[in-house]
Amino acid sequence: MMKSFSKCPHCRTPRKKMALYKTRIVCTEGRVKLESEKDRGNKEITPEKARDHMYILWKNQKDILQCLYKILVQEEKKQNVAVDIFFLSSIIVPPSRFRPLIVMKGKKYADQQTLKFKDILSDCKLIQNIWRFAKNVDIDENEKALINKIPGKSEGDKFNYVYQSLQRHVAELFDCEQSKENFSKGIKQILEKKEGLFRMNMMGKRVNYAARSVISPDPYIKVNEIGIPLVFAKKLTFPEPASQWNFEKLRQAVKNGPDIYPGASLIQKEDGKIVKLTGDPTQREALSKLLLTQQGNVIGGVKIVHRHIQDGDMLLLNRQPTLHKPSIMAHKARVLPGEKTLRLHYANCKAYNADFDGDEMNAHLPQTYGGQAECRHIVNVNHQYLVPKDGTPLSGLIQDHIIAGTLLTMRGRFFDRNDYEKLIYSALTFTRKRLKLLPPCIWKPEVLWSGKQVVSSIIINLIPEDKLPPTLEGKAKVSSKNWVREPVREWKAGGTPLSGDNMSESEVIIRSGELLCGVIDKAQIGPTPYSLIHVCYELYGGEISSVILTALARLFTHYLQFCSGFTLGIKDIVLTPKADKKRRKVLKKTKAKGLIACSNALEVENPEENIEELLTKYKETHFNRDDFGLKVVDMEMKKVTHELNNKINTICIPEGLKSKFPLNNLQLMVESGAKGSSVNAMQISCLLGQIELEGRRMPLMLNGCTLPSFPAYDTSPEAGGFVTGRFLSSINPQEYFFHCMAGREGLIDTAVKTSRSGYLQRCLIKHLEGVTVNYDLTVRDSDGSIVQFLYGEDGMDVGKMQLLKENQFHLLAKNYDALINKEHLKMLLDRKDSRMEKQKRKVKKWQKKHSSSEPRSSLINKIEIAPAFSDLKKRVKRILNEKENIDEYVKKKFKRKHGRCPDPVSSKFKPDVTFGSVTEKLDSAISDYIARNPHGLLHYDTEDISGKLSTEKFQDLCYYRAMKSLAEPGEAVGLLAAQSIGEPSTQMTLNTFHFAGKGEMNVTLGIPRIREILMTASANIATPTMDLPLLDKPGIEEEAENLRLQLAPVSLKEILEAIEVKEYISV
Repeated sequence: MMKSFSKCPHCRTPRKKMALYKTRIVCTEGRVKLESEKDRGNKEITPEKARDHMYILWKNQKDILQCLYKILVQEEKKQNVAVDIFFLSSIIVPPSRFRPLIVMKGKKYADQQTLKFKDILSDCKLIQNIWRFAKNVDIDENEKALINKIPGKSEGDKFNYVYQSLQRHVAELFDCEQSKENFSKGIKQILEKKEGLFRMNMMGKRVNYAARSVISPDPYIKVNEIGIPLVFAKKLTFPEPASQWNFEKLRQAVKNGPDIYPGASLIQKEDGKIVKLTGDPTQREALSKLLLTQQGNVIGGVKIVHRHIQDGDMLLLNRQPTLHKPSIMAHKARVLPGEKTLRLHYANCKAYNADFDGDEMNAHLPQTYGGQAECRHIVNVNHQYLVPKDGTPLSGLIQDHIIAGTLLTMRGRFFDRNDYEKLIYSALTFTRKRLKLLPPCIWKPEVLWSGKQVVSSIIINLIPEDKLPPTLEGKAKVSSKNWVREPVREWKAGGTPLSGDNMSESEVIIRSGELLCGVIDKAQIGPTPYSLIHVCYELYGGEISSVILTALARLFTHYLQFCSGFTLGIKDIVLTPKADKKRRKVLKKTKAKGLIACSNALEVENPEENIEELLTKYKETHFNRDDFGLKVVDMEMKKVTHELNNKINTICIPEGLKSKFPLNNLQLMVESGAKGSSVNAMQISCLLGQIELEGRRMPLMLNGCTLPSFPAYDTSPEAGGFVTGRFLSSINPQEYFFHCMAGREGLIDTAVKTSRSGYLQRCLIKHLEGVTVNYDLTVRDSDGSIVQFLYGEDGMDVGKMQLLKENQFHLLAKNYDALINKEHLKMLLDRKDSRMEKQKRKVKKWQKKHSSSEPRSSLINKIEIAPAFSDLKKRVKRILNEKENIDEYVKKKFKRKHGRCPDPVSSKFKPDVTFGSVTEKLDSAISDYIARNPHGLLHYDTEDISGKLSTEKFQDLCYYRAMKSLAEPGEAVGLLAAQSIGEPSTQMTLNTFHFAGKGEMNVTLGIPRIREILMTASANIATPTMDLPLLDKPGIEEEAENLRLQLAPVSLKEILEAIEVKEYISV
């Protein structure tokens, strides 16, 4: 309030201005001049005076102070005047063990904190002596000598000097930044930042029962397993209480001791004493016999054996940086003798963002059964298949496995009985049940099974016995046009050729677990939404989808090793002579096209004849302060290079390649999604194209060259970074230099944005870490304040509701029997609340009645508009009076026609206890799908029809799925929100996006925009923008452009053609 007025609003007394000068508060009637302390009107407010002011303020404005500082409410109960907590009269001195002596080169030195306490004691002693000296009390001669050395003419000056020194030393004890000359750490520095006690020694301390090593791939372990080297297995121990059920196992472990696996390291007795197992076999034998023998006076105590880690124990695996929830997952231990590294399955690479070029990971062994249970049922890899950010899959097969899947399931892949059974056995070695084999697809002249049947056999054998195999339709990553090698032939039996992907290898059809059509590539076994693995996860849970991934990985590994193999050779990147000739012909035109593009940008006609004029204009544009001219040149050049690039790529790929898909292994890799992109293939076989730095072509040096090897103001695209060379036939030194420049920019950009996005994520997490879902389904902060009544306004977890989308309802209908638990559904239907159905009908009735387009204002227009009085109270009173004067008939008609809509069902009936309580949006989507029945999967009869589902069953299935999709109470949704912003922000660009050719339309995007929203929260954003919809009338676009130009800011430099500065000397 003091900053808002220059005078007191009550007594009109001019306020005193205050300023903080180092550790002192200076008060003045006028302007404070900090550089001088002796200015007239300046007056220092000592702590004693400040305390007196606070006493008076506490006496007069106690309630306001308690609202501002909540701690004063608690302090009032402890002491008479609560504001005493703002003043320091004594200091707590930590024990000497926390201030140990520093030994350096054989000499002992006091701790820096101890020296600071010594300075404070010295100041206190001097103050006492000065006070006694001023009172003419006898003091020691040594003390007199010390007083005389203090600067100051009088005792008052000396007292003031020592008093300020005491204030400074106390401030430095708490914060060493108060003094530039002080190098010791204050209490603030000991606690704050990454090196402080909290983050370094409490929250981030080193822990026991942990291991760290390099990771290596292993396609033969299960997806939810982690291979542990024997050296780790002997060091990591788990405390297991001895009982009659595990006595033999633990007895043998104690006998083996710490050096023989599986053994034990320690035995903890009933009274808590620890017995360390040694290399003496006699001692271990004796202790092994006493495991169940009660010793001591502890009633009900048991001995605990710290045994070696065994197969099946749960370990927490973590790879840093831990950017999101799946960066820490629980794996089952699989002890691998002879290994030296942690062995990880390929499918988990995306979750950890891991590769195998030297990455290291941490393993932690939880030491309690509660921790082990949480790992097994919450943090397990099987339950982390979907990323919490948006519900997209994380686990999936990669690279070689995708290639093998595509090769195995292509049409024309057949196996005899021996090979078929070998492939099935190699994939299902971990199962212990009777395997089901499919009948062959070809009987004559030889019994053969197709590659699609091999995959079908895996799926059918791994689906639970009480569930039906999955039915789904989807798309493969390989496009249908890649399979077409010949023109489409007419059908001999009549009819029309199939259009699009119908029945091609790009359309994946799985019916009751059998793969009928399509290839299995990244779209079905990779981390892709609604793939085969994703659908199995939704239908049968994470354990089954994990087992299917494991089996397919083994199958494809075996297939590559023993049946097919895969080699990328020079034949896959070579062009045909015809395509190579066309490529060279296009490249010859680049120089001429660059000249034309430059002349268009600089508005020069007949560039071949007026080359001098062109170069002069180019030079003027280069040295112009405004960068707009060079931007236009870049834009025109990039149009030309883009056109040339596209033309060459069309000639060369795919038709110009010597080896065509699917025999071309590079194209097979790219099209199946195994590795690489079409850009990589083009850069190898065609050309590298335009190299850009920060969205622009290569910048010009002062002499007008991009590199010394090019002429000044060269208009050829090559001089601006257009690389016509390719990796197949090498690139020249200039092109290599341009390529290195772009690579260096990428490295620097990555290094800079990592730190920025990391700090952004930390800020978000510290603010949102207390936000959780409660048992009443509300989302609350750590203080209990409500953030949302339902998480995400519908209460659903995004990872559980992926099938509750309108474009995925057909999957629900096709897999009704696999999704539903009939006993659970019957119990829910028996408890169905009739009041909920009544409320739902009430809402629908109101919506139907008020769906007309007549505005609510049609009955309000009769009210006379109140004049704009200056006083708000008078205006409100006028409106209320006008309301009372409205005719009763009009009031009733308005209330009947425009009454308030009834509350939605989800707000009146809790979704976790009321079956069918879903949001209006989901309920509307279900009703709309039932009404349209786009896939013909539903029927409207009461009796069952084969192959179709009744609308009532479908609706119950959706409600059942919605109830199972609710967010779990206790879920830290604030953390998930913070991680969902922080983790992808690392992938975002730091650079401001530029609209080509319009300098006034730059927009702040990426991390700078996120920082502006979340951290700065400025009312004046860096680049304010507005999106305005235009009316549908002629000439509106021209009017809008004129309005935009009127609103655009114009600086002085934009309207000045030239500035001349002349200097005259007058004599």
